[in-house]
Amino acid sequence: MANNTMISLAKAQTLLLDLLDQQDYFNVKLMDQIQRLVIGHDHYFEVQCWQDLLKQDTAIQKHFTDFLNFYLEAFPKIQQGFEQSMTVQMQKFDTALRKYQINLMANDQTEIWNQLQSDSEMASIFQEQSGQQQLIYLNYWLQAFSPFAEHNVSLFWQVFQTYPMETFDLLLQLPESDLKAENIEIFYQLFEEEKLGFAISGVRPTQYIQYFYNQFPEFLMEIPQRFQQTSSDHLKEKLIACLSDRPVLLPESLQQFILDTFIEYVKHQNQSIFNMSLDALAQCKTIIIPTEVIQNLKDLLHDDEVWFRPMSAMRALHGIGVQEQWFKDHLLDALDQPYGCDDESPQNTSIDLLVQLKENGLYVTDKITQLLNEAILENDQDAIKNLSVYLEAYPQLANHYQPILWQWIESLSQQAEDECWLNGKILKTFLQLSEWAKWQPNAQQWQSLEIVLHEVLEYLSAEDREEYFELLTQNLKLDQKIIQDLKHWCEANDQENHGEH
Repeated sequence: MANNTMISLAKAQTLLLDLLDQQDYFNVKLMDQIQRLVIGHDHYFEVQCWQDLLKQDTAIQKHFTDFLNFYLEAFPKIQQGFEQSMTVQMQKFDTALRKYQINLMANDQTEIWNQLQSDSEMASIFQEQSGQQQLIYLNYWLQAFSPFAEHNVSLFWQVFQTYPMETFDLLLQLPESDLKAENIEIFYQLFEEEKLGFAISGVRPTQYIQYFYNQFPEFLMEIPQRFQQTSSDHLKEKLIACLSDRPVLLPESLQQFILDTFIEYVKHQNQSIFNMSLDALAQCKTIIIPTEVIQNLKDLLHDDEVWFRPMSAMRALHGIGVQEQWFKDHLLDALDQPYGCDDESPQNTSIDLLVQLKENGLYVTDKITQLLNEAILENDQDAIKNLSVYLEAYPQLANHYQPILWQWIESLSQQAEDECWLNGKILKTFLQLSEWAKWQPNAQQWQSLEIVLHEVLEYLSAEDREEYFELLTQNLKLDQKIIQDLKHWCEANDQENHGEH
């Protein structure tokens, strides 16, 4: 078996090198064959498989360079052709809507699509366009080559400058040591051209550019001057955002710049720059803040026009060190506002700030307990998960909160199988609290906990389950035989589910 595997890998490597030498990047049949040789299927493009193969390529620098040059030449042509074909298709689609007098707002769409697909002239609309697959495979290759950007940094920057959104994943792999002072100008220019407003892999361009400021601190001090010199409001927004994202204390001159910008734009027509300066105001930790600015922030706590401003104002007031009773009362009141947008709400913002206050955040314990009991009564696991951030922040409260969660988990175990599921984050919180409270389940309690664990673990991958097995060992000090029995249950359940499919 091992020999067969080695032979398959060697054959796959040979085929890959031939493909790369010929720059045959759209040979789907050959790519499927290579992937089947390595991992046994071609159901979808397995990025890790291709990256592992490329790591064995002794000519990776040449092949990476070849691909970037190919991308620079091919992408605009394919993109243009695809857009033109889509324009034609949309014209055909519009014609069909008029021909059949179709109302796309109708409740039942089934008959509409049946009519369109039965029309021979319309059949091509529902077929994949020729350039579409090529664009997909170009993106696949970008993902495969993403760890190798350092093999031709100068060419990569050229490609990134031309196609920043498409190639940002490669940028994330570039070692900080390969950053050059002149490259920051590429970022500033792209910001000015409004080409860096996206987010990929959880890293925004404004966060990535912090690496430049880490390497070249002098650029950070140039931000006020660049802000004044540029006519681009978009670049001004990004420059302020870069200051807002800094993870370390800013020099007081930059803090003063943020404060001055906030004061200047508080009544300004350009609210985007004001919003950015509001976010950045939390960085003004060591300068004197005028009372009128404090009042502005106090008013923004109740802003009902822009949804995120109350949260930004809370963070700013916390950042500049406001500790008056009215602000403490607001943090308490905000706990009753769990709804927001983009995973941000007054409640979770308040909890984050209270946790940062450490011992001084304990004054809301009774309120958290009330909200936790209400969420448990409704089995609102999203609400419980949000509150768990506070529960985990105070080990001294473990003896208070752990029994509350345990009583609920025990009641879950008595529900029907499809109703005793438990959110993984809540389970982790419970296990942490149990360790702090020095709680270990007896035989009957373990039986109840095991029922709930089965529901948590059933649909997780073997890799994801390992974290829970480690936590059960570490937090509950369970005997390894119990852990092994649980693992065996998972394996047997996997085999049963696999057999059903």
